[in-house]
Amino acid sequence: MSEVILTLHIVTAYVSIISFLSRGVVVLFIDANGIRGMARWLPHVNDALLAFSGAMLVYSNPYSDTFWLAIKFFLVLVYVLLGMIALDGKLYQLTPWSDKQWPKLYAWFGALIIGVSIFVLATNNPL
Repeated sequence: MSEVILTLHIVTAYVSIISFLSRGVVVLFIDANGIRGMARWLPHVNDALLAFSGAMLVYSNPYSDTFWLAIKFFLVLVYVLLGMIALDGKLYQLTPWSDKQWPKLYAWFGALIIGVSIFVLATNNPL
């Protein structure tokens, strides 16, 4: 059972980073209103599956080293915050730099770097 959950977690992690990359390209470089229909809600369903499978992996192995999991959790929170700044128009409008596109681009690149860091951390530390 744990192998199925691990496989689900790995697949949803790859889909999550690919969808974030593609949504960033669409929103930042092509058209801010270009995401419609299933492409608008499907990444959220995938991210919920990713979080659920991650929680199930931790729950199924409670005696694992938790320090790197705490770091990974913190990085995920930073990733989500940067993603909200880069892709969510409502949060971005509250910032003092909302009239410029560059901070959104920096937040998007920062979130991609954090996402890669999460992958490196997860692949170098077994559960």
